[in-house]
Amino acid sequence: MKSIYPTCHLGKLVKVEGGKRLPRGERYAQQITKYPYLRVCDFVGGTIDETKLRFLTEETRSKISQYTISSDDVYISIAGTIGIAGTVPEHLSNANLTENAAKLVIKDKNKLDRSYLVYYLNTLGQYQIEKQVNITSQSKLALFRIEKIKIPLPSLEKQHQIVAILDKADSICRKREQTIELTGELLKSKFLEMFGNPVSNPYGWELVRIADLGKVITGNTPSRANPENYGDYIEWIKSDNINTPHHFITQSTEKLSYQGKQIARTVPAESILVTCIAGSFNSIGRVALTDREVTFNQQINAIIPKTNVNPYFLYSHFFIAQHLVQAQSSNSIKGLVNKSRFSNIVFMNPPQAKQEIFGNWFLKFHKWLDKLYQDKIIAEQLFNSLVQRVFIGE
Repeated sequence: MKSIYPTCHLGKLVKVEGGKRLPRGERYAQQITKYPYLRVCDFVGGTIDETKLRFLTEETRSKISQYTISSDDVYISIAGTIGIAGTVPEHLSNANLTENAAKLVIKDKNKLDRSYLVYYLNTLGQYQIEKQVNITSQSKLALFRIEKIKIPLPSLEKQHQIVAILDKADSICRKREQTIELTGELLKSKFLEMFGNPVSNPYGWELVRIADLGKVITGNTPSRANPENYGDYIEWIKSDNINTPHHFITQSTEKLSYQGKQIARTVPAESILVTCIAGSFNSIGRVALTDREVTFNQQINAIIPKTNVNPYFLYSHFFIAQHLVQAQSSNSIKGLVNKSRFSNIVFMNPPQAKQEIFGNWFLKFHKWLDKLYQDKIIAEQLFNSLVQRVFIGE
């Protein structure tokens, strides 16, 4: 649907300037200094993730001091994850900007509102950004192509009204996200309240090996040389399907045929999958539950809990004690925990009745969590619908 507002190329509204990489041989400062250096990985949701910030020494800063961004400007990533736009807070004004980003300096603030520009670039403007990137074979957004992006340009007063509307809607979405983020802490808190810390075991529960709590199975990969092993019969889970905030594995995009299933390793619902081979140490020990029969690859160890072990208790034990799995890794950089090491990790084993009480609580907790996700999806859908309407002038 066409906007009722006139459109204008960004090049007429902003001055586009690129950032600068560190000079050859230069390194980041070893401590916090007055000179922050903003990278694309610091751009999160229109704001700066200050927990990841790197800083420059005064000497390094002096060599690239002209490549800075102020709090009045808009940044946009032009490499890596292209098209992330946002602003920097006042206390980071004049931070240095990576070569993988550009700053948009508004020429006339009586014509273009900074927040309005950010909202447009992060929503409807994404289509135009992708189109400009696809013009060239290089996956980088050239500075002159940013100038070619067209933006609806209502009056400044109307821009302020649109920003106010989207701020309220965005606030609802962010509150949903924050609530979901806190649920992981709630699960940990409940587990610690009932069972205590797995390392100190303050309640003196029986300690047993993981192998005593269930059957441990390492996944495998049916030969790709035979395409008949792959099809649409059963999901083949990879570690990506375990990295989920939902506690249960996500749907796998790759599946095996009936023939492939006979070769693969299979586990039923209420099994626990743990990443034991990964490209980074931090990914070791990530865990998810199954709610259906699945197969899985060799990066994963699975546990089928014994009948006297509650699967939701055991899953939660893994969830809050990821470090116990990581401690068994034979590679501190990437991460590898073989089946033998994994099987011999020691866990608490409280009485079955106590585990069942926790398991019942977990099911109620997850039902509530699932409702939160549904609310979040609805809020995002409403926000996207609202974006479409405000920028075309409804």
